[in-house]
Amino acid sequence: MKTMLKRVEGIPFVNLAGEVKEEDAGELCALFEGLLSANEVNVVVNLASCNHIQIPLIPELIEFKRRFHERGGDIKLINVSDYINSLLSLYGFHPFDIYPSRRAVLKSIARMTAGG
Repeated sequence: MKTMLKRVEGIPFVNLAGEVKEEDAGELCALFEGLLSANEVNVVVNLASCNHIQIPLIPELIEFKRRFHERGGDIKLINVSDYINSLLSLYGFHPFDIYPSRRAVLKSIARMTAGG
C-alpha cells in the first residue's frame, strides 16, 4: 500500500494505492489518529489507485468513521471500483458515503458544513 495525504480546498484527501493489507493497519491508524489530533473533522479517502482492501481492515475504517462522525464530520470515499464496492457490500460493511468525483464530495462536505 502507498498512501499520500494532500489537501483540496482545505479538506484532507487520503489517497490509497495498491493492495491495502492487514500489515498496513498501523500506518492507516496512525494517519487517521493524526488527522483526529489535528482536529480535522472531514476526510476523503480516494481509492482510484487501490485494487484491494483486506476484509479485516474494513471494521477499523468503520471505527474511524464513527469517531469522525462524533466530531460532526465524516469519512467519505471517492473513486471506488466495482470490486471494492462489492467487498464492502458483500461483507455488510457499507456505512460509507461514496462519491464518483472530487467535485461531488467537496459539494457534499460544503453542504454538510453549512448545515444543509
